[in-house]
Amino acid sequence: MAVGALAYDRIAGLLKKRADGAGEDWVIIHDQNSLAHVT
Repeated sequence: MAVGALAYDRIAGLLKKRADGAGEDWVIIHDQNSLAHVT
């Protein structure tokens, strides 16, 4: 039970981190692409 709870917490944390960071990563990639097109 404890191992399952730890695994669930870890997966939930990774999903949350991915959800929180996805927007920032997309903005960074988008900015780099825009700069590449401009220069």
